[in-house]
Amino acid sequence: MLGMIKNSLFGSVETWPWQVVSQGGKEEVSYEERTCEGGRFATVEVTDKPVDEGLREAMPKVMKYVGGTNDKGIGMGMTVPVSFAVFPGDDGSLQKKLKVWFRIPNQFQSNPPVPTDDSIKIEERESITVYSLQFGGYAKEADYVAHAAQLRTALEGTATCRSDIYFCTGYDPPMKPYGRRNEALQELSEGLHSFRPFGERLKKLRLSPSYSLAVTTSQALQPQLPVWTQRRETEIHSREVHLQVTMYEDCIKSTEDYYFVCDNEGAWSIVLESLAIIGIVVTIILLLAYLFLLRRVQDCSLWNTLPTQFLFLLGVLGLFSLAFAFIAQFNQQTAPVRYFLFGVLFALCFSCLLAHASNLVKLVRGRVSFSWTTILCIAIGVSLLQVIIAIEYVTLMMTRGMMFMHMTPCQLNVDFVVLLVYVLFLMALTFFISKATFCGPCENWKQHGRLIFVTVLISIIIWVVWISMLLRGNPQLQRQPQWDDPVICIALVTNAWVFLLLYIIPELCILYRSSRQNCPLPGNACPAPAYQCSFRVENQELSRDC
Repeated sequence: MLGMIKNSLFGSVETWPWQVVSQGGKEEVSYEERTCEGGRFATVEVTDKPVDEGLREAMPKVMKYVGGTNDKGIGMGMTVPVSFAVFPGDDGSLQKKLKVWFRIPNQFQSNPPVPTDDSIKIEERESITVYSLQFGGYAKEADYVAHAAQLRTALEGTATCRSDIYFCTGYDPPMKPYGRRNEALQELSEGLHSFRPFGERLKKLRLSPSYSLAVTTSQALQPQLPVWTQRRETEIHSREVHLQVTMYEDCIKSTEDYYFVCDNEGAWSIVLESLAIIGIVVTIILLLAYLFLLRRVQDCSLWNTLPTQFLFLLGVLGLFSLAFAFIAQFNQQTAPVRYFLFGVLFALCFSCLLAHASNLVKLVRGRVSFSWTTILCIAIGVSLLQVIIAIEYVTLMMTRGMMFMHMTPCQLNVDFVVLLVYVLFLMALTFFISKATFCGPCENWKQHGRLIFVTVLISIIIWVVWISMLLRGNPQLQRQPQWDDPVICIALVTNAWVFLLLYIIPELCILYRSSRQNCPLPGNACPAPAYQCSFRVENQELSRDC
């Protein structure tokens, strides 16, 4: 186990030999030209599946072969990077096809073990010349697409690369907690690669002059060991690789679309998942409390807002539940849910706050409250426009062949924010109307207005931060798209908790205190405001004096 941890974090593995020909850069994009040595590779081809899903299917097969699932039953050790070919369409999106390559270690190049899995083929590939762009993080399909596009842009006017195929590489095991390395590779048009089935011809491999630089320092300095010691180390490494593959495969099977929680860099998802679950439980308890207060609160002006606040709590419950759509990977199922419900649920919440604030504007001036049906209709009616906008957008995208999966991360983020313009308008309108509740002679009602004002103000700050990070911060930090989902999900869960802590719970305390007072039953005529009563008494006393 200690050896596996050491190899995962700091270990030395055999490196696919290559020679760096040149280095260059354009507009903060640095790349290098390299010639990669050919050799025999274990390959797995997957079709009719998205790239991320295809990798989840192919990688365990390759790792099992490396770990000893072969005719000789021996572990060969790792060679990095593990690469795979992807095939872009005319619009830049990737086809549902990929081919994973694992370069067989030099020790087994002349006589590689035969795979027991028929889907694994041993093929021979000639050397190729590629341009490489390196990036970090836990890479997904969208990451490779984005960085491949950056590399193509940087190479314009410098080199002509193939447009029908490019390559992606990964250097690190899934459990490595930091310093991950990935690359997008563009192949020169002149250097067409070729695969030849093993056994078709024998080729004497020649290592490049830079091979000694490609291997790790620990390998170069490692003394020659007796044969029996090498065999023993090979057996130990085989068991470690097999254990590591089993752990990763079990994690994948148990988490499915939440598979990136198997990686330590996905710890944000576990934290947000916990906060969302706690929020769901707290919201359900508050819903039950509001149902209880519906029969206890007798002040009709307070009671009239209870149905709208109950609807508001349902919206908050939906926000906490929606967090799981952002914790799961972006796919054909989660994309429509994200784009539809995010704006609709926030529009519903801000519409409820807007309806409550509009009613408070009357109450602070001593006027009669709206009826509960009027307040509820205002909240529902105002939010309907966002529902219509979201339905039209999602329907349009899905009828065009699930365009979500063919858009770049930048396009997805811009569309996501533009779809929320009406929600931003509702937020601003609620903010200004809540400020109007500060003007009026009835002090008791102003505390409700202050709660709405502070809630909307904090929400505005949250939205400014997450939109700025999504559209500007992540691209400038070169963390797009790997930070996109965390940014949105953090904002979602944080804003939902703001709704509970700054608005619902204080309102619940006010309602509970009011439920102990002797007031008319809901539906009966409300008493005149206090200042009106005192004004009438003063008039009566004045008339008596006269």
